Amino acid sequence: MYIKANPNGYALALFELVKEQKNFEEIHQQMKTLREIIDKNPELILYWKNANISLKEKWSLVDEILQGFDKLIINTCKVIIERRASFMMKKIVTHYLKLSNEVLNILFAKVITAFELEEATIEKIKNKLEKQTNKKIEILTEIDPDLISGFQIVFDTELYQRNYKNDLLKLKNQIINDERGR
Repeated sequence: MYIKANPNGYALALFELVKEQKNFEEIHQQMKTLREIIDKNPELILYWKNANISLKEKWSLVDEILQGFDKLIINTCKVIIERRASFMMKKIVTHYLKLSNEVLNILFAKVITAFELEEATIEKIKNKLEKQTNKKIEILTEIDPDLISGFQIVFDTELYQRNYKNDLLKLKNQIINDERGR
């Protein structure tokens, strides 16, 4: 059966309810935790989508997993499941976080390196970006062995990079252009 649903609508509805409660910080942290739970347990979505499992059982699992979470989040998840939109749960959470990031003045930066960074290094990058933007920064890290050495920082609409892969590509292009120029 085809079900038409808009993940942004669910996220916006939750956002408006949180705005009424003026509880952005706490809900934001809990929604980040919910996203992590979904990322680490993709089988949850399959469970919630399963038509052979009763709504009562699905809701019971929501109550168990989200114990200690704000009722707004728990009830929103239950509504999403009841309306058979659980396949969009991650998109809904992600869109909500984008909305709350604006209110909380938070930007994301993705730091890509060839190897794992120490927390102290991540904190230095975060502090520098916060000074540069006058906003809170949340950093996501990613490892890309193709970088060989160095880093890339994807931030807002900008890309900062210093790595051997990029240097080698520039050198290759320079050699190719020199060859064509002869």
